[in-house]
Amino acid sequence: MNLANQVQQELFAKIATIESSKTWKAALAAELDWGRSTLYKKIKGDIKLSLEEFFYLCQKYQIDYGHLTRPSSQEVTFEVPFLGESRVDGGVYLDYLIKDLQQADALTDPTLYISALEIPLVYDYNFAEIPAFKNYMNGISNWYTDIQKIEKFSLSRHLPSQDRREQYITAIEQYCELHTVEFWNPHQLTITLQQIHYCLQGGLFVDPEEALLVLDALSAFANYIEDMALHGRKFRYREGKKPFYKAPVEMYYNEIAHSNSFALLDSVERQIAFITLDTPNYMVSTDDKLTSYVKVWAEKLQQTSLPISGSAHRNRLEFVHGLHAKIDRQRRRVEEVIAERRR
Repeated sequence: MNLANQVQQELFAKIATIESSKTWKAALAAELDWGRSTLYKKIKGDIKLSLEEFFYLCQKYQIDYGHLTRPSSQEVTFEVPFLGESRVDGGVYLDYLIKDLQQADALTDPTLYISALEIPLVYDYNFAEIPAFKNYMNGISNWYTDIQKIEKFSLSRHLPSQDRREQYITAIEQYCELHTVEFWNPHQLTITLQQIHYCLQGGLFVDPEEALLVLDALSAFANYIEDMALHGRKFRYREGKKPFYKAPVEMYYNEIAHSNSFALLDSVERQIAFITLDTPNYMVSTDDKLTSYVKVWAEKLQQTSLPISGSAHRNRLEFVHGLHAKIDRQRRRVEEVIAERRR
């Protein structure tokens, strides 16, 4: 028995202990417009409750759904791919990411739920200056490399090679084949903008003017996200060329939920959870206890978030305006620092 069926059976078992009437099953079937056969199949777990039905029953009988979805055993198994590497950098991370995206694309009807504190997965690969800077920052903070001292950042040194750019295209194209449900938040880009300010103040730019080029790339990134949200479809950005829209993307904005970055791949064959460890490095688990819990939580998050894709024009405009406002504030700070140093 999978965990979802077990949770459903436990829900009805709990209802049976609450109900005092012998006719509660017939009354509940009538209330929810279920036939007798449907009712008993749902009680047995042969027919799955919809998310709305699940939460309605929890509310009706005042049952803590979190308790139902929380397994009795708290042991969960993870795979941590990067533990086997003696050296981790942008290339190693990208190899693992492409492999996982290709495996996801091979599954039946995959949907990826993803919430990121910063930039969700591969979108930044469309704008070479962003991963160049992010890989530099990860190299001196999260990844373990053979660099003995911190070198200064320069686009001439840190922009990706042609081979790496081809890998970026592969990752973007793979991601664009996946139907995704994405949760965006008020902190999007904040870490990157703080890192730009830190490097500028600390003298880590060979040419401080290049901080403005990274900000230009972030502005283009924000416009790109707006275009995808408007059409509800993902595409690879190609400057000056018409977008070729691919798989659906559902974008949501949530101001109050807080978590680390996570992704849940839901498919006919299985569910896979990806949880960040030292961002962007991640752990992987196919443990039913964890994936079922994350699925319920992701769907609850979806219900309580504002849509920003498709016809949600006002929500989208406010979200994108917030991104540009943060970028513009940082641009003014950078320009002030550069002007001060010229005096």
